[in-house]
Amino acid sequence: MGAADGLATTAATITDGENLGGPVAALGDVNGDGFADLIAGNGFHSARVFLGSGSGRMVPGPVLSAPAAPTGMEGYGRFSQGLGFVGDLNRDGFNDIAVGAPDDGDNFCSGEVFVFPGRATFVAPLTPSIILTVPDERCSGSFGGAIASFARPPLRARIS
Repeated sequence: MGAADGLATTAATITDGENLGGPVAALGDVNGDGFADLIAGNGFHSARVFLGSGSGRMVPGPVLSAPAAPTGMEGYGRFSQGLGFVGDLNRDGFNDIAVGAPDDGDNFCSGEVFVFPGRATFVAPLTPSIILTVPDERCSGSFGGAIASFARPPLRARIS
C-alpha cells in the first residue's frame, strides 16, 4: 500500500488461519489517522480490518463478527459476504463499516447488514451500532450479499 515516499516493497501477510480474501473492500479512513484502510472477509463468519500506516504497510486491525450466533442456512449466515464503508453515519468523524450476512436468519429472505462504527482505537468486542434487516414479506433473496460503498462529502463552509 502507499506511503509518503511511494509504495511499500514488502507484502503484508496474515498467517493466523483466518482464510481471508474472498470479499475485500476499501474503507476510506475508519480510524482518522489520514491513511486509507481496507477490510477482508472470509465470506462465512468474520472479517478483518487492515489499517493503513505511514510506512505504507497495512497493519492488522480488529476482527469483526456477528454479534450473536446467527441461525442462517449457512451456519454463520455468510457473515462478511458483503463489505463496504458507508460514510460517517453517526457523525462522529470516522467512516463506518458495513458487513453483510445474506443468510443470517431462519429462511432465505432474512439477510442482515451490520454497521460497525469507525473509531480512533478499536477495542474488542466490537458491536454494531446499526443492524439493517428486510421483512420477510419484502424478500429480496439475498439482502446483505453485496454492499456498495458510499460516503457523503464532509460539510464545509462556503466562502464567498
